[in-house]
Amino acid sequence: MNQPGLSFDAFYSLLTIILSGVTGILIGVPASSYLISSGAMNPTVGFFILIFFGLAGARIGYLRRNNRSFFYLSFFAVLVLSSLIGFSFVDTNH
Repeated sequence: MNQPGLSFDAFYSLLTIILSGVTGILIGVPASSYLISSGAMNPTVGFFILIFFGLAGARIGYLRRNNRSFFYLSFFAVLVLSSLIGFSFVDTNH
């Protein structure tokens, strides 16, 4: 019996695209935040840089949407990059 909804392959492809887009955004965060904090660029331009990195990551994820090793690499990259960015905001001065 065929159940309505998203098949596993479609879900897997969609998740790979989303994870690689998030990886792209996380790669762009340090560059845009540095350029904004140094006064070299407008925050609106920094936002567009993040959008560009996210769309570039999603495009790469779309091209590799059926590659299982790319899925795990994107998942691991999201974990590592979000941990690094999260720990960079921890205040150690107390």
